[in-house]
Amino acid sequence: MSAKKTRTFKAEVRQLLDLVIHSLYSKKEIFLRELISNASDAIDRAQYEGLTNPALVADAPTWEINLRVDKPARTLTIEDNGIGLDATSIEECLGTIARSGTKAFVEEAKAKAGANAPEMIGQFGVGFYAAFMAADRVTVESLARGPEAKPARWVSEGDGAYTLEDGTYRHVIRFLVNGEWVEVIDRASGRGFTIRFGDGEFGMTPSDGTLFRATCRTGPLAAANLAAETVTVLNPPPAAKPAPVLLGSYVTNVFNPCPITSGRDQMDLQTIKFMAPDAWRVRFERAVRDEDFREIAERLDWVSKAGARARWTGSWLTEFVTADPVGRYNLAPDEYEMLAARMNCVRQAGRDVVVNDPVYAALDLFVQICVNANAHAGDVIKRVTAHLLGPARPGQVPPFFDPARFTFATPLSRLALEAAVQEVAGVRAVKDVRVRIRGQIDWHPLGDAPLDPGTDRIFRLQNDPDHPEAGSLLVTDKEWADAGMLSV
Repeated sequence: MSAKKTRTFKAEVRQLLDLVIHSLYSKKEIFLRELISNASDAIDRAQYEGLTNPALVADAPTWEINLRVDKPARTLTIEDNGIGLDATSIEECLGTIARSGTKAFVEEAKAKAGANAPEMIGQFGVGFYAAFMAADRVTVESLARGPEAKPARWVSEGDGAYTLEDGTYRHVIRFLVNGEWVEVIDRASGRGFTIRFGDGEFGMTPSDGTLFRATCRTGPLAAANLAAETVTVLNPPPAAKPAPVLLGSYVTNVFNPCPITSGRDQMDLQTIKFMAPDAWRVRFERAVRDEDFREIAERLDWVSKAGARARWTGSWLTEFVTADPVGRYNLAPDEYEMLAARMNCVRQAGRDVVVNDPVYAALDLFVQICVNANAHAGDVIKRVTAHLLGPARPGQVPPFFDPARFTFATPLSRLALEAAVQEVAGVRAVKDVRVRIRGQIDWHPLGDAPLDPGTDRIFRLQNDPDHPEAGSLLVTDKEWADAGMLSV
């Protein structure tokens, strides 16, 4: 770990900090909003950059912002698992007042992607320093996303200077000694090991010049993984020359505050073949079986799922290929041409390929709900209808009947439908669900068994009054007979 560095801010810090702390904001508690906004921006940036650099989000994180209050220590900790900062980025963004990493990122993203760049909150570069309205000292501990990232720690008391050093720290243990809290911290990067000795009063201090030799075991692979606080015994090492001074003379007890998770078993050849990167797999550019046509069609980025079936049309086989487009119901004219050209490149000689629109099974759905006593029935029904049908909005969970949710052979499950309805505020229960498939199956109660459209069909429910043939939905708090559905 490199030595601690002390720096001064690159702007007229004292005057500007005084402005931020005493004039820019009228209420002290506004600092919390600013810091949470910064954390939200860090998550947005990680998601955005992860679209073009999957290595940044290889851990498939659950994005979250956590707040932790320690009243005895008088500290407030705000944690996020967003993009993170390395030492250079911290010095550029936090070492200069009125410079915002978010603002620079948005400007760069807009230059590259135009209107597709994300809108973020922290675009003024001073909101972070609102923390000094409530804190005597602000500490930033960060580990940037990426395989080669190194942790960094930034500390300032808002007096025009700050310290910067390598290493992100975490709390290992905290205890009360003679009325004062003693806290032990350690690096949180997961790299290397730390041996900590006492100060002469709380724990023994090795004499000057003492040499230590550590022997690490490399096995038994995954069996070496241990949960936290499971190491409780320190065994002396085997006899050696010269005889070592045992740590037992210094150590009275031992434990591991953090889990051991780095052990990995060797993969067998079959697993390696299965888990090998796509670059090492052979991608055949020929289609013979139905599944070959489906797999090659699904390589197109606008295809959600494809279907293919060979049929005899006279004296030869013809392959009928259908694609379910992402987020839509029908293929665009250029998509017809693209898919047909792709299939003609991989088909066998003498075998025709025909591209068709997907075959849809139009659903008519009746849902009877019970409304909470403190809720207005009309408002709840509108919310349930919107939750099932949309419209879809950016950043929100897609509606239940979103085209992307249903593709070939995707069944309609009553359990999933009821769960979606129950998510809406004001719904007490789902009392009745009835369904029909236009032209195939008449009205009947939707039971526990999923309703199957068939292997080559897709359920569709648009609820468009101008196109009733595309399916309809009625959400009501009335009984089946009272709702007038018998005559539909």
